[in-house]
Amino acid sequence: MFIIGTAFLVRGLVDCMKIGSNPGVADSVSLTEHVGYNERSSSHADPRRISLSIPPSGTTPNHSLQKEEGANIRMHFFTGAALTVAILSFSSPAAQAGGASDKPQKAGKGAAVPVAPKQGVKTPGIQIPYSGVTAEATVPAAGKPSWIFFAGDSPAAGGAGDGRGAGDGRGAGGAGGGAGRGRGGGGAAVAGTLYIPAADKLDKVDTKTNKVGEAIAGLKKPCGGMVSAFGSLWVPTCGDGALQRIDPKTFKVTATVPSGAADIRGSVAASTDSIWLLTDNRETLSRIDPDQNAVVGEIRLPVGCNSMIFAETAIWLACPEQNRILKINPATNVVDKRIEVAGRPLSITSGEGSIWVLCGKDGKVDRIDPKTDKVTKSIELLVPNAEGAIAYGMGFVWVTMNGFPVTRIDATAETVAQQFWGEGGGGLTTGGGAIWLSNLSAGTVARVDPKLLLATLAE
Repeated sequence: MFIIGTAFLVRGLVDCMKIGSNPGVADSVSLTEHVGYNERSSSHADPRRISLSIPPSGTTPNHSLQKEEGANIRMHFFTGAALTVAILSFSSPAAQAGGASDKPQKAGKGAAVPVAPKQGVKTPGIQIPYSGVTAEATVPAAGKPSWIFFAGDSPAAGGAGDGRGAGDGRGAGGAGGGAGRGRGGGGAAVAGTLYIPAADKLDKVDTKTNKVGEAIAGLKKPCGGMVSAFGSLWVPTCGDGALQRIDPKTFKVTATVPSGAADIRGSVAASTDSIWLLTDNRETLSRIDPDQNAVVGEIRLPVGCNSMIFAETAIWLACPEQNRILKINPATNVVDKRIEVAGRPLSITSGEGSIWVLCGKDGKVDRIDPKTDKVTKSIELLVPNAEGAIAYGMGFVWVTMNGFPVTRIDATAETVAQQFWGEGGGGLTTGGGAIWLSNLSAGTVARVDPKLLLATLAE
């Protein structure tokens, strides 16, 4: 089609040039499209060939033919031009994609120009390319973990406080004795260690140097997250169906609880006197006494519940298949409340005196008042059917989703303040004055300064 359009265009231009170069002939040139019209044409001539017939000098031009030949020239020229423009327009990447593409387009000398996605919050100034964010450090994560965990250098000697610790990015429970309540609570740059799960070990990252140190080896498929409580680190291992208790100074396993372990996000949490663990993939929540290193109670749950935290004196658990959050009273081992939320709750965190739930089906964050046990606000992320995680830190709620590595929510205004789009998304946690993001596609974990994110403006 492109060749045909170009041929028409060139033919029209050639005809115009011929006529323009010989004004005396311009009034008498006739174009024929079939054999026999030209007396000099051969009987074997190609019927598609264009032949010229110039009347002898002194004869009267055929004006009807002049009009016809002029119309033909104009037809060839404009038809060719229209076809050429149409083909070029249709063949452009934007036209083939039906609009803006989610992939970078080429511009200039091979430079990639990022194109904003069709999803997400479109309020001016909110969406920002993540490619413009420079990480303070990036460390390898060969296991491509869906969860990561930060613990301070002084694990809580008692329980997990109010659960406002770093969590594991998948709502795996508050760590490190509670991070404080108001804006900026827990945001101090404290020293600590970032833990990254792999097939048979936990990699340790020193947050002072951002260097990977000696791994905690001999763990059979760490899964579900971690907590720091009762002077120890606790991590489920799905390879042997157990809960491992680890000394945070020697990094040696001090006890193994044969509890069972569920390979699901956010399967472990710590209250003021117990470790709580989802011990199978269906409906069992086990209570573990840290003094005995043994299971002392079990609660039956709906099928498919996951993402658990301890906060505001209760255990909170997401149940995606029921579109509900369960509130469990640790004093009685009873489900006190079943709270309706937006579709498919994926991950839970706590902060600003509230419970925050990332709901994947409609792309929303629901805020729950733990005093009334009701959703007080639904914040639209406008990224439906995305997997992700949620965490609280430095006075903000942070969300990671596929294609949107970081979304910052102002907890006071209850609005999306920034939404960074681009490659990334996976596990998320806060700690050491930083945001830690795992990139599932790249197999890395990045340390990002939240002050840098706040200072980054939309283009």
